[in-house]
Amino acid sequence: MNREEIANLTRDNRKELNDSLKDLRDELARTLKALNESNLQQLSLINTQVQDKLKLLTDQAKTDNTQMRESLEKVMKNFQESFDKNVASFNDLQREKFGQLEITQNKLLENTEKKLEQMRETVDEKLQKTLNERLGQSFELVGKQLESVQKGLGEMQTLAQDVGGLKRVLSNVKARGGIGEVQLAMLLEQV
Repeated sequence: MNREEIANLTRDNRKELNDSLKDLRDELARTLKALNESNLQQLSLINTQVQDKLKLLTDQAKTDNTQMRESLEKVMKNFQESFDKNVASFNDLQREKFGQLEITQNKLLENTEKKLEQMRETVDEKLQKTLNERLGQSFELVGKQLESVQKGLGEMQTLAQDVGGLKRVLSNVKARGGIGEVQLAMLLEQV
């Protein structure tokens, strides 16, 4: 082989290598684009699901709160009616035994306040427990889905780094080819 044939062969090899690199670069770009689009779709879906679940949880909490408030109002109304009857009865007894009635009335008021406080605490505990459980479940689901998205983004970054490493390995092809030609010429001269 003469020098011109070697140069032609080297040029052909360089062109073939550049074409292969271009094809690889195009394929990587398509893969990255598809992966990015998939991740964006998943993020959008997760966002929609989280918003739907939070809305559902908020609506449910409002409904539960309304029902408990209505129940408490009924209890309070019944209690008020009962209390009003008792007060009327006590007023009748007061005319007869004022001193004894005052002691009884004070005890009744104290017991009533304790019962109301217990009822209020029970309602508050139930509301807080229900809200905490549902928020905990929703945030746990969001955390898992965000972890999945983070993993996908990490894979995209690794793939981008691999492409950068391949570019560095395949750079300076012309300079390396020139050195190879000089070495080949020296070998041919020795022969």
